[in-house]
Amino acid sequence: MSLAERQERDLACPIEFMRLTLTYDGPLPAANGKNPRRAEKNDIRRYIQPQIKEALQAHPALDNGERFKVWTDLEPSEQYSDHPNRFFVAYKIGSYGFLPLITRKHHMVCELDILFLRREQPGALVHDGDLDNRLKVLFDGLRMPLNNDELEGLRDEPEPFCCLLADDSLITAVNVRTEQWYQPPAPDTSPSNVRLVIDVLIRVTRVTYANIGLGG
Repeated sequence: MSLAERQERDLACPIEFMRLTLTYDGPLPAANGKNPRRAEKNDIRRYIQPQIKEALQAHPALDNGERFKVWTDLEPSEQYSDHPNRFFVAYKIGSYGFLPLITRKHHMVCELDILFLRREQPGALVHDGDLDNRLKVLFDGLRMPLNNDELEGLRDEPEPFCCLLADDSLITAVNVRTEQWYQPPAPDTSPSNVRLVIDVLIRVTRVTYANIGLGG
């Protein structure tokens, strides 16, 4: 093992990088083998995208938008090519460009703490057995699409389309607290509508020369 490899190994340690809070109001149906809820996942992506973009432009952990500005100032041909000294990694899926905040490039993972407000009676969410399937739709909606099949329902989207995650396998821990939502629904409200408050803790699991400035 070279000196550089030993130094990289020795710097392996989880450090807190940034925190942010996201919200979602809308349908959250359960997915199943017959209906993976691709369109609903893209509705979640569309709802979350402005919040992620605002964080990229203003969060102090991202140098108050300077890291994002470096990416937007690149030539279009360079925005979707990786570079070791560039913070963001963007991806083309079909005709859309996606810019996730959390990627493997900088050894980033996240933990989610979710307040899940729903109109079911207390306990109904667990007794019906659909909590995991509804959360799977949410987790997929927080990541970017992985292939053309997952673009269903997208049209005339902003570029870059900002997402929280490159892949939902980067979620390492989840805490969910469910409560009954008492706000009266509108007449055309879906029975699956929820209000979510999602606290995101992003950690760097390995400090390398490329990401050594993250976390202070």
